[in-house]
Amino acid sequence: MHISKEDSELFRQTLKNVKPLKAKHKKKIFFPKIPNKNISIRAAVKELPTINLDDFKQQQVTAEERVFFAKPGLQHKVLKQLTRGNIRPEAMLDLHSHTVSSAKIALEKFLIECQMQKLRCVLIIHGKGQAIIKNAVYNWLNNYSKTLAISSAAPKDGGTGALYLIQRCQTPPV
Repeated sequence: MHISKEDSELFRQTLKNVKPLKAKHKKKIFFPKIPNKNISIRAAVKELPTINLDDFKQQQVTAEERVFFAKPGLQHKVLKQLTRGNIRPEAMLDLHSHTVSSAKIALEKFLIECQMQKLRCVLIIHGKGQAIIKNAVYNWLNNYSKTLAISSAAPKDGGTGALYLIQRCQTPPV
């Protein structure tokens, strides 16, 4: 595949103000190792406490659409900071190259680990594409009992291809 000079220049112009995230401000999430290569990811997840990411409330969004959801009770200032990207995410999950079913498993594991580490604000990168994963993630998080607020990320963190999540932090029962 050959990239034209115009496309290359357009790409450079688009990204000229983008600054890389500082790694020192991110906590890395380490998932438990799968004990046996023959055990599926789903079986390994069953060893952890479970959460329920339901699909019952379905809302369709487009790839470029900004999304926002907040439960009552959060301060307006916090919501404003979230939508502007002024709250630094404590962890990040990248769901690029996942299918819907593997994205759900990865998100469940990620949320469980975040709960165990009491991480309140996280970044979930779902990508844009045809918005299939974006819709699934948005609906799962809308129905997730610990969700306090969801917002499309600021351009520096992925824009409409990523979501910030503020969640209630409680260690799940083991």
